[in-house]
Amino acid sequence: MLSTAIELCKSVIDLFYKSKDIRQDTKLRVGVLLEEISKILIDTADKLSKDEYPHFNCGLMEKMCDHLHFHITGIIPEIQLNELYVALKEASQVEKQFSLRHEPNTISSIYKAAGEFKSLGLLIKI
Repeated sequence: MLSTAIELCKSVIDLFYKSKDIRQDTKLRVGVLLEEISKILIDTADKLSKDEYPHFNCGLMEKMCDHLHFHITGIIPEIQLNELYVALKEASQVEKQFSLRHEPNTISSIYKAAGEFKSLGLLIKI
């Protein structure tokens, strides 16, 4: 699900990035939110790799997702916005990630997602 969220986020950011009409402050806000999502994902992966439950990260991800949704509403097509929202909400399900933490690709995919969100956050601020 993280890979779906990343792909959706990339396409949304591509639209967002190419739009000259979007105010710079909106771009900065979205960039900061994407970087915060990255930090939460890194913290989640770090804790999962130590067999620790990443308490409150689920709630943080949900809030970040809500704020991202708010800031890009009206800027990107509604269908893409809803798909991204659903994918990020599902990716924030820490219980599911915790139960899959011993699967070979679970933790590495979370780190990869964190890197993607961080790079998208940095690029959108330009």
